[in-house]
Parts: sequence; C-alpha cells; structure tokens
Amino acid sequence: MGDSDGPIHEPATKSSAAGHRDPYEVLQVPRDATDQQIKTAYRKMALRLHPDKNANNPEAAELFKEVAYSYGILSDPEKRRQYDVAGFEGVNLDGLDMELDPF
Repeated sequence: MGDSDGPIHEPATKSSAAGHRDPYEVLQVPRDATDQQIKTAYRKMALRLHPDKNANNPEAAELFKEVAYSYGILSDPEKRRQYDVAGFEGVNLDGLDMELDPF
C-alpha cells in the first residue's frame, strides 16, 4: 500500500440508510485517528479528487463531495463524538449539505 496518483479507486464500504458511507472509511483513517491524521487524509484526497483536476470524471466530483462531507463530521469534535456514539442518526447533519450544494 502507498500513496499514488494513479486512477481513482475508493474502497467499497457500507452505506447508511441515508446513503452515506462511514466517514472513517471514506477518509481511510482509523477510528482512533488524530485530528492531524484526519486533516492530512482529507487534504490529500481533496487535492486528488478536486473537480478542477478531474473535469471529465463525474465520479471524482461525487467522491470529492463525499470526502468533504466526511471531513465535515470528523473535523468537528462534537459531530465526531455524536457519530461515534450513534452513527449518522446521532449527528445533526443540518448545514453540512449546504456547504456542498452547487446551487
């Protein structure tokens, strides 16, 4: 395993009832990851998947949104704690989608 700039292939993971994948799996960090590990993983993935770098790849744009959404949960200590305790049902997701809405 290692970092590469090859094709974009993200691991298949379980989806919640709302259709979101586990944020830890999306960012490919362990559940006990530090804030710095989460931030580093997010930045690497966001740079690799950014729509400006992948204009002809709609899958990359969707993955970019998913990475940003996951980071929105794990970068906020309260949302992360709520997610760790009760999953997506425990997280107040109001406002997260607004950040990602292109309109």
